[in-house]
Amino acid sequence: MTHMSSTDRDTEIYRLYVDTAERNIDRRIETNKFYLTLVAGIFVAYAFLLEGKVKTPPQSLDLVSTIAHWTLPVLLLIVSVTWFLALRTFRSISSAKYKVIGEMEGNLPYSPFGREWEARTRFLTGSGVEMIVPVLFFLIALGGLAFLAWVGRAPLW
Repeated sequence: MTHMSSTDRDTEIYRLYVDTAERNIDRRIETNKFYLTLVAGIFVAYAFLLEGKVKTPPQSLDLVSTIAHWTLPVLLLIVSVTWFLALRTFRSISSAKYKVIGEMEGNLPYSPFGREWEARTRFLTGSGVEMIVPVLFFLIALGGLAFLAWVGRAPLW
């Protein structure tokens, strides 16, 4: 059985922990792909349901038009909020992980993540930019629903 030195053990723990931070980023990217596909599907369904119909709110009980005009935008609101909350969760996990990595680097001869943090320019981070996307879709859906309510021609049933 080989005994590791304290430095080797600390380096190995650091390496493993950095790997968990990278996996968190990979999961965040996969989550973004999932939600973007879901949002694209909502837009495709909206276009499909209104294909060949007058692009105005339904005047009477027309299930397909009602779904297209009300249900899909509400679904887009729900998906956007869920996506935003998922991104906030990933961002929180990443922040905690990089704080721990920073503490671990205090025991190592070099601090690559600490140096990267110092060297980066102050601008929106990647996670900050990606959080704008679900907010944008939320506002699009909210604007569409507000327009329908303002026009007042679409029944809620």
